[in-house]
Amino acid sequence: MSALCEDWNDMREMFVLEQPPGDEITGLVGPAAPPPQKSTMDPRARTTPMFKGGGEQVYFKRTVTANSVNPLWVRAITLW
Repeated sequence: MSALCEDWNDMREMFVLEQPPGDEITGLVGPAAPPPQKSTMDPRARTTPMFKGGGEQVYFKRTVTANSVNPLWVRAITLW
């Protein structure tokens, strides 16, 4: 359900945002489009391996306001 081609991020470096209760930030949320396995592949070609997509993705605009993502809320995690 990822939106990441293998050559964009090999998933060894992941981060989580942990927001304190009661704090709010504005972001855009939507389903990830199905990407090709590698960014150089043609997504319209029938032989191109594609990831399923559909996972929830969130975009936070970088701002310097009270509605910003506090860098102290972000930490690296290890998936495996």
